Amino acid sequence: MLARDGSVLALVLAAAIVAYWPWLSLGHLGFDTYPLILTSRIASAADFFDSFREELMDGRYPHGHFYRPVTTLSFALDHAVWGLDAFGYHLDQLGLLVACTLGVAALGYRLLGPGVGTLVAALLFALHPLHVETLPVAARRADSLAQLFTLLALLVAPTRQSRAAAWRTGLCAVCAVLAVGSKESGITVVPLLFALQLAESGVQTGRLRAALRASALPALGVGVVLLARAGVLGGLGGHPESSLLAGVGRGLALTPLYVHLVFMPQPLVSDPALARGLVGAGAAALAAGLLFSANHRRVRSLLLVCGVWFLTTLSLTGAAGEIASWYALGLLPPFALLVGAIARDAAQWAREGHRMRAVLGTILASLLIAQALRYTPLLHAYPEWPLVSSRSRAFLERVRETAGRATPGDVRSVPGLPLGLATPLDRVGVRSAIGLADYSVEAWAELVLPAPRLVVVLGDGSRRSAPRSDAVVIDTTPDLAQGWL
Repeated sequence: MLARDGSVLALVLAAAIVAYWPWLSLGHLGFDTYPLILTSRIASAADFFDSFREELMDGRYPHGHFYRPVTTLSFALDHAVWGLDAFGYHLDQLGLLVACTLGVAALGYRLLGPGVGTLVAALLFALHPLHVETLPVAARRADSLAQLFTLLALLVAPTRQSRAAAWRTGLCAVCAVLAVGSKESGITVVPLLFALQLAESGVQTGRLRAALRASALPALGVGVVLLARAGVLGGLGGHPESSLLAGVGRGLALTPLYVHLVFMPQPLVSDPALARGLVGAGAAALAAGLLFSANHRRVRSLLLVCGVWFLTTLSLTGAAGEIASWYALGLLPPFALLVGAIARDAAQWAREGHRMRAVLGTILASLLIAQALRYTPLLHAYPEWPLVSSRSRAFLERVRETAGRATPGDVRSVPGLPLGLATPLDRVGVRSAIGLADYSVEAWAELVLPAPRLVVVLGDGSRRSAPRSDAVVIDTTPDLAQGWL
């Protein structure tokens, strides 16, 4: 059985690589990619230690303050290996997807056991269209890194049968630290570890105490990172709208949107009300199917872990104070595992001769998979990213040519900054295909143009910017041929 499962998993990974391989030819995308490359470079031991005592992008991010040293170091490694070659960064993005898929499969093996349930979870995760929001943008790898280390922490967490519990607890704490060092959403690892230990504990008395004891060291490690974060940022940081107190309420209010992005990431019908109805029906059917089989110990454990996963992810998303399509990526592993549980039960019912249950379970799992994967990148091309990539490259080339003919004190116009494309939920496409911003171009110029210094001013073209004696000022306007987010 393990050999068969391994062969099927290899096919799933191969399908994912085929689906996303065309994106390796794209250029650097996303407002923050060039600033991250610029500020993450390591040329000395001091630069390495600065990764742990400076905020993300050295304060260049204009919309908030964050502390993500693991993400910073990942960009430092990429620059050391690839320089500015976008292919290498995209290749690493694909590698993160493969690693996370293996993590989901391994966690499925732990919670569901071998067989069809684990394989369905891996398939649903690997080919889900939500990845079109993150994979082409290296700057969004913070979500993938936090997800990967969260999965690893859950996988190495001690079990009742573990003979090296102390060693595994230490490794689990390291993974938890890396998760929260990648992105703030990595905090979910602490309640998830507690829920996993509580679910798997075989001690009927003192289960709560045993779960607290098993998750104490990872929680301590996460606490140390959060203290370092507060020290570096001088407080909680985040976006201006971020609020821990409002997090739960905002998360609950955003639940319909993020559940929609997970259950039906691309519309199957043109009527938004009908689409919401289909999502609601799918969620209700999934819940009913899981409750029907909740008498099984594995399913009860899975429900506890995935329930905590959903609640903590939604709460942290609400605390962030901003809405972004790729934030729903945090809900993808528990969703995939729950659908895998339905598929697993259907297969078990078929083996036990419960034909009607098996048919209903198979139909439900198939409908959920079809609803989520109808527009998987394996079957559907997303032209927004190639379009934004080509226009970004063309714009930067125009800036290069203009800067080459300018001297400090000049003010030059280079219109058509490709901010990006945004496709609404009722149409098939990428929700946030982001290109370049003014500070993106300034960071790019520092990386590739030895002189002169560029200052980029984004406006509406109604007036000319004031000259700067120490820099060339580039006046630009948005690319109106594209729909801004």
